Amino acid sequence: MVSMPLGPPQSHNPPPPDDHHHQSSSVVDPSFSSDPKLPPLRHHPISQDKEMSPAVVQGNDQVTGHIISTTIGGKNGESKRTISYMAERVVGTGSFGIVFQAKCLETGETVAIKKVLQDRRYKNR
Repeated sequence: MVSMPLGPPQSHNPPPPDDHHHQSSSVVDPSFSSDPKLPPLRHHPISQDKEMSPAVVQGNDQVTGHIISTTIGGKNGESKRTISYMAERVVGTGSFGIVFQAKCLETGETVAIKKVLQDRRYKNR
């Protein structure tokens, strides 16, 4: 009896040699975006430690008009600041949440915000 592999045929050729494989860190170009319709990515000065408040609905449809606020600062003697964003449209959805295009109400900067679903199944991830 002969067994046959399931699924698409797989190539048994090894990957091409990588001249930079000996380096332990990788450099990612922050201006690279895989979607040509989106502007280049930029680093934002907001720290990763932030408190998020729930969205406030101020519109008729499910996305436009949502206000998303975050509180930043409060470390090393800095005072806390609240920055607000207005959701403009849904960029994408996935099993963990929704990504919105939003605009900062203070600076006018366009950003992407991921709203992670609060589901018990994903609590420890």
